[in-house]
Amino acid sequence: MDEHEEKERFRRAFSPLRASGGVLTEVFEMTTRKERRAPRAGKRLLVIALTAALALALAAAAYAADLFGIRALLVPGEGRVSLTQFQAIPEDLPPETYAKAENFLDAWAEWKAWRDEYIEKYDPKGSVGCGYDTGYGVRDETMGKMLEQIAAEHGLALQGGVRAGYVNVAWSSDTTGLTGEGFYTNEELAELTASFAGSGSIFAETPVGFDKVYWFPEGNFCVSWYYELPGGEWITCYGCNSRYDVLTNSREVGTAALVDSASFKARSHTAPDGTELTILSNGQEAYIYAWLENSFFAERVSSDIELTDEVLDDIADTLIYSRIGK
Repeated sequence: MDEHEEKERFRRAFSPLRASGGVLTEVFEMTTRKERRAPRAGKRLLVIALTAALALALAAAAYAADLFGIRALLVPGEGRVSLTQFQAIPEDLPPETYAKAENFLDAWAEWKAWRDEYIEKYDPKGSVGCGYDTGYGVRDETMGKMLEQIAAEHGLALQGGVRAGYVNVAWSSDTTGLTGEGFYTNEELAELTASFAGSGSIFAETPVGFDKVYWFPEGNFCVSWYYELPGGEWITCYGCNSRYDVLTNSREVGTAALVDSASFKARSHTAPDGTELTILSNGQEAYIYAWLENSFFAERVSSDIELTDEVLDDIADTLIYSRIGK
């Protein structure tokens, strides 16, 4: 077998692994170089090179398949996740959904680049906010006008500041033992989600308890609720819905920094209503997210007890995603 035939055989053997042809050619050339004084070294080099090529190919295939789905939530360079602003978009989304999500990311990237350059150049002394949500990082009138301009050019609404009368908040009287304005029973809170979340209650069944529920006029909302294990222990679930047509920042909900993002294993799950979900878990902490027609929904699940796949599937199935944003 001549060198050309050997090279083609090498390519065919590794092509299913999706490594680039250039990489495989380079590895092949490395392994077929002849050294007269060290004939046995070639075999060892071949094994090492093939192993390296295989590892590279598998890593590339894993990245392409989004087996490390934490990328959708992990804020680059900050080591934390965001429940209110997705960070990456899978290529296999429906074209209409992809276009909406891409437009959002383009707008945020444009604003962030302009904001950072402006702050570095002029060092504005105003306090962060200036009537806008503090997560935008606006410090003066000029920045506010540019934020509004960028949002308008992309057809996006702005989420206002978290101030009295702007964000609506409700709590559970069943969970807290308190009553009065803003407090509802668990059943009433579950039903209340129909008034701001979409076409009906987003819960398939009433949770055992709520921490809080809050929503904004533009359509974004968050629900913090509890799931009860068979043994009676409660698990905290914190879900946020962010519309593609609202320029939401990534700091609306704070989450702990991820010590080891690679420890999260990703898998897919289909909810009873047919919604395709991604579930990420390291056994103690989990994230569940879905690319919906008009919004991105992400939820953090945390517990001191091991989170099994069965428990996470049941938590995921508690929500009716097809009603959100409709």
